[in-house]
Amino acid sequence: MIKNFKTFIIILLMNLSVVLCDNSFSFLKGMAWSSLIADHNLTEIQWGYIPNVSNELMVHNNHKIDFELSLKYNYSIFNRGSYNWDFFSDQNQKHQSLDPYRFWIRYSNDHFEGRLGLQKISFGPSQIYRPLNWFGSPNYRDPTGQTDGVEALRLRYFPNQSIGIWAWITSEQNSQPKYFSSQNNSYGGRLEYSNHYGDLGITTDIKSFNNNFYSKGSRFGLDYRYDGYIGFWLESAWSLVENSSQTGNTSSQSRNLVVSVGNDYTVPIGPGIYLLTESLYLDQSNNNYIPVEYQIQKNTSFMMQIPLGIFQQIMFVSNINWNSNKTTNYFRWSSTFDQFIINFIVSNQPQIQSNQLQVMIIYNH
Repeated sequence: MIKNFKTFIIILLMNLSVVLCDNSFSFLKGMAWSSLIADHNLTEIQWGYIPNVSNELMVHNNHKIDFELSLKYNYSIFNRGSYNWDFFSDQNQKHQSLDPYRFWIRYSNDHFEGRLGLQKISFGPSQIYRPLNWFGSPNYRDPTGQTDGVEALRLRYFPNQSIGIWAWITSEQNSQPKYFSSQNNSYGGRLEYSNHYGDLGITTDIKSFNNNFYSKGSRFGLDYRYDGYIGFWLESAWSLVENSSQTGNTSSQSRNLVVSVGNDYTVPIGPGIYLLTESLYLDQSNNNYIPVEYQIQKNTSFMMQIPLGIFQQIMFVSNINWNSNKTTNYFRWSSTFDQFIINFIVSNQPQIQSNQLQVMIIYNH
């Protein structure tokens, strides 16, 4: 059912673009990448491609209708074992996937925006831990910057430059997109306010779904960012999930609190050395499904980015887990050549005793 819905939307938008296309039409922009990953447990080669088509269907005065279509293709071959380079063996495991990445249509004017379809919904100032990462999967470790989309109707209203009001209805990607049904959807909104004291955001989201239990989840978020001589941000999320059997004989509750606090500063040396620190506090003590030793988590991360001329940059991130007193390190050297970006990555994860090497080539067109 959902495949038929997406096929219909794709055919509709492509036909509209043929009829209404103008100089703003963009055909076959996209990003391709190839990656080699190796550690003592696994050696893997990945290829991927995200083609993208976008167009403005209508522009009249301050009113605009546009769309974006993109797919994500991924193919990987991996070997078990320590730095096993035999990729032609019959013992290799292969994985191939082709999935929608972005499928949306949007109406916008000077004060309003409405967008329907598979899209990115992201908010909050945190750069490492992202407690308000409710609808995506951004990861600073991924040089391609990919993040999952969510099927949604999202509305945004900006009465002035200081206030922003969001509202949305989202649907699980693996369920039929019944945007006005209460079975598998979440409903939420966000209020943003900005002045010379900083940027404040208040967010809420409610979700109901049926499985073996009837579950209802509520999430509340608060975030703040101040860009002064030293940047500061706070991002927090509180969630409550209530489970009850369909017969009403059993019920349970779980509560989670996530708080992230960070600072950043650019040292005025040469092109600028960017420094960042961010700490996380996670409290799951009211969740009976989490083992006691993992109910309270505390982490701190340090990031440094140094430009080496115009075309090269190094990034180093160190994450400290205060519960286990172990540190994870991540280092990336990026070189840009016109449309190509080459990344050399080294990381270690002592929790799983893994040292990983990765080379990734990205091509944007």
